[in-house]
Amino acid sequence: MGDTVDRYQITETTDIDIQEGNITAEEKNWLKRNGVLRIHAYTTDTGEVTDAELDVEKLSEIAFEYDILRKVASPVEIDILSLFRDGSNDTLTTDEITEYTGRPKSSVSRALSRLSEKGKITKVQAGVYRY
Repeated sequence: MGDTVDRYQITETTDIDIQEGNITAEEKNWLKRNGVLRIHAYTTDTGEVTDAELDVEKLSEIAFEYDILRKVASPVEIDILSLFRDGSNDTLTTDEITEYTGRPKSSVSRALSRLSEKGKITKVQAGVYRY
C-alpha cells in the first residue's frame, strides 16, 4: 500500500485564519504591489492587519514563474531579478547591482546583457538598467 496524501482545495469562499505570524513591511508591500494581498482592515494603534484577502491564484502564478525562472536563468540573473522585484527602486546602476548582490562586476554585466536581450529589463543608458 502506498502512502496517502491529504489534498485540500481552497476556493474564494474558503476562510483561512492565520495565527501568530509576522511579515515585514517590505514583504507586505511586495505582496500588495503584486496583487497577492488586499488589506481591508487593520488596527490603528498597532497597525496589525485584522482583515485581509490573499489571492491564492495570483500567489500560485508567481510561484510557478519563480520555479520556471530557476530552471532557465543563471543564479546571477535570478539575484538581479529578485533585487529589482523585492526593492523599491526600479532603476539601478551596474555598480549598485554589483554591491547589492555581492557578485563580481563582470558576472553582473554579462547577466544584465542577457536579461536585456530577453526583454526582462531595459538598458536605460550605459550602466543603468530598469525593471
